[in-house]
Amino acid sequence: MTNATLPQVVYVGLQKTGSTYLRHYFFQHPEIGCSRHGIFFQTDAADVEARGADAVRADYRARLSGEPAATCRIDMYEGLAMGYLLHGLEKWDAGVFLSPRDGLASPHAESAPDAVARRIHAVLPEARILLTVRSQLAWLDSNYRWYLPLLPPGRARFQDFLDTLEGRFALDAGHFDRTAEIYASCFGSERVLVLPLELLERDEPASLARVCGFLGVAALPYPEERKNRNRGPEIAFDALPRAAGSVAERLRRRLGHLLPRALRDAPRDGVLRPSERALLAAHYSAANARLARRLGVDLGALGYPV
Repeated sequence: MTNATLPQVVYVGLQKTGSTYLRHYFFQHPEIGCSRHGIFFQTDAADVEARGADAVRADYRARLSGEPAATCRIDMYEGLAMGYLLHGLEKWDAGVFLSPRDGLASPHAESAPDAVARRIHAVLPEARILLTVRSQLAWLDSNYRWYLPLLPPGRARFQDFLDTLEGRFALDAGHFDRTAEIYASCFGSERVLVLPLELLERDEPASLARVCGFLGVAALPYPEERKNRNRGPEIAFDALPRAAGSVAERLRRRLGHLLPRALRDAPRDGVLRPSERALLAAHYSAANARLARRLGVDLGALGYPV
């Protein structure tokens, strides 16, 4: 068995909530070792009940054998907070997660956020957990746009996305209060930091200082020229000026039909229709009220439906 140092912190997600931005900050920080092995906890290899905690810990440690020593090691995988387990798969598969289906039943994946947290705790019982979140309206819009090119032909609507495993897992994972409660129950509230992306965007220095304090390292500036943001697909045609006779408008009329209708008809704040946004707001308002009380943050002021 290798003597690789196990991480003190696990970043559980979520994607489209600043994960790329934070990861590159961690990469540049001299006290932080940032690795990307967290998907292990979603695979059969991490089935603690079947294999036992010692065997799972040994396998996980082996994956870290090539990682350099660091004051603080954080293992990042933004899919962990999606809460699914993979069966017979080692990684996410578009054919499984983006094929239309009537329900969540699949031989290859299941929704089990509690089990994911328990697996992490069995291997890393003293770990600290970092979770980033984002207003569900913007978060699901960004997820939808990201996966839209991979959806089957003729199934480009938002509802079509929600009719896939990925879409249904995302809709369920949007109850961020539940995810926070699951990890707080496993690790203790003091070992779980939930950071809204909107706070990071509004006050980067204070937010990075808070994250670094949680990691136990010095807070360092994030040079603008070294930042990396993954903003997802841009709605290029909607951003073009609409002046009659302009080159942009002629391009829109000539080439706009090549885009899925969901993008052609997109409002400037995303691709979701007002009716879809209203349904999502109603779906998550109670969950966000609970999360706001847990965090002591006015999420409504940050754009979350409450």
